[in-house]
Amino acid sequence: MMSKICLVVFRNLAEFEYLIPIIEKNKCKLDIIVLDYSKNDLIEENSILRHYCKKNSISIFDIRDFLKNRSFFFNLLSQKVSSKSISIKSLLSILKNKFTIDKLFLLIEYVFNFLLKKIYNFIFFKMQLKNFAKNYDFVFIGHRNFKSNFFSEVFKKIFLKKNLKFIFIPHGPHYVRKFSKYLSNTENLILNENYINISANNIEKPWLNRLINKSRCLNMGYPPFKYNSNYLEKQKFKSRKKKILVISRKFDFKKEVSRKKDGFTTNFKSFSVFMDNLKIIDTNKFEIYLKPHPTTDINLLRQFLKENNLDNLKILFDPMLFYVKSFDLIYSYHSSLLLLGIANSIPVIYHEDKAVKKDLSWHKKYLDFYKLSYLIKKKNTKLDKYFKNANHNYNFKKLHENKLKLFKNFKNFRYKNFFVILNKQFRKNDKTIY
Repeated sequence: MMSKICLVVFRNLAEFEYLIPIIEKNKCKLDIIVLDYSKNDLIEENSILRHYCKKNSISIFDIRDFLKNRSFFFNLLSQKVSSKSISIKSLLSILKNKFTIDKLFLLIEYVFNFLLKKIYNFIFFKMQLKNFAKNYDFVFIGHRNFKSNFFSEVFKKIFLKKNLKFIFIPHGPHYVRKFSKYLSNTENLILNENYINISANNIEKPWLNRLINKSRCLNMGYPPFKYNSNYLEKQKFKSRKKKILVISRKFDFKKEVSRKKDGFTTNFKSFSVFMDNLKIIDTNKFEIYLKPHPTTDINLLRQFLKENNLDNLKILFDPMLFYVKSFDLIYSYHSSLLLLGIANSIPVIYHEDKAVKKDLSWHKKYLDFYKLSYLIKKKNTKLDKYFKNANHNYNFKKLHENKLKLFKNFKNFRYKNFFVILNKQFRKNDKTIY
């Protein structure tokens, strides 16, 4: 029997990357719910991912699809608002120090966006909602906080108290719930529902957080590590030059970034230091592709690239598991995405940031994953021989050994009967309750 499943995404598509190898091995009908003003903010119209969804009969919705009727004005309003922007306070602070017309216009744009969101949110809850979620066998969702209280309220109205089966899935090879003192607002809502919590590795024990039920936790490995893509857009990589993938974090203009308020966002100085290293790359020998963090404000990023003579970089938005094997070298800030490179025996240069070491939520065992990179870039490490020599001889034995060391931390799981396993676990939990 074909399972009808739903995946709720809101911050990025990492949870979808987790599911891609699973849905390709199981009969299911998948709907993706982008819990945002527009699905195009997360899944662009002509992206590889949009073509992949069309090919695999995956439907994509956003919060507008929850409404029974939409007026012309509301449709127009929904095209103007965006949840992607840095804080207005941050822009004001940078304008004081370094005034530019571009930044002034950006500030005006963000102020208008803020006001339009308030109007949109008010009108949305005055309109009639569909009974959208009633027919799903499983609802998959990540652990992270909703983008705002508005989206949290939308989720509650559509999905909660509908007798649905929820599955928490990790947004990366590790997720530090074991060490977190508090739960996210998403977790707080769903722990009162019928749920299963999937962890990705052998280290993590989510039930050590006393609010999570041990019997509802399953370690099912991390499928993207051993994924062989059957869908690759070859047109994207026509050039015969060697290809470097750059993985960056979201950045903010503030000098001091709060882990609690801003998440793992880099300040402007740290971001600039990381990106400045790209200026030594010989572009006659290499093509540079940038994979920004999905929450990055792209207009701000493009402006930064232009001001720093880096606008020759090609920006990628699609999930990397589709084409990670196309790259010859990866240069990365602190991001779990670099582990996908290690898993595929691709040389990774990891740009070490002292702020990561100071962050107590990153347990030493997780930081050890990053140390499996081919090279750890410290303050005085020279990168010329990697960024200027397209024929550098990498130690393939070291690459293979590091890959095997990484895999020791992850369960080797077969995903053909994935939904059968989930149903068995839910039935087991029902017997425990009653």
